[in-house]
Amino acid sequence: MDKKEKILIAASKVFRKYGLNKTKLTDIGKESGYNSSSLYYYFDNKEDLLQQMVLYDMEKIKRSLVESLEDSNNLKEGLKKYLITRVEEMDIIKHYEEILHNSVISPPLRLFLINVEKELRAFEHDILQNFVLKNSKKYANNAAVIVTILQGVSMKLTISRSLDREGMARIGEKIGEVLDYLLPDS
Repeated sequence: MDKKEKILIAASKVFRKYGLNKTKLTDIGKESGYNSSSLYYYFDNKEDLLQQMVLYDMEKIKRSLVESLEDSNNLKEGLKKYLITRVEEMDIIKHYEEILHNSVISPPLRLFLINVEKELRAFEHDILQNFVLKNSKKYANNAAVIVTILQGVSMKLTISRSLDREGMARIGEKIGEVLDYLLPDS
């Protein structure tokens, strides 16, 4: 783990503890074990650090989602593994809700966060659609519809989990039921 990554991980802890507005770079420096001048070497300011942290976490999420599909040639199994991984990975997003809760967010930061969310959705749509097309000739014509439905289902399950209404075992069962309904012959 390099110095920048250590700072990003420390920043995540401090931001969650104090929120965006109350966090100081000196707090992040203490948590990371580096002084403030080291932070300024990598980041222009607190918002830049937060943006880099978001990009770092989005890359981790993307890698996990891609890996969840890599070893599967079975459509249902691959999609189930993907959806479970997605629900688990969205815990990272929950941290940002904690960080940004009751925070004053600048317009550039708000726009950045909106664009990152759009990029993640487009990325997910593309990898899911490619997976469906690669693994099923039968559902190729309906791949876009299947992907749209699965994205909606995954959002619902992520919300249910974040509200502690559903454990992962139950979420896995629900995913299986949805996939059996959507893809009865696969």
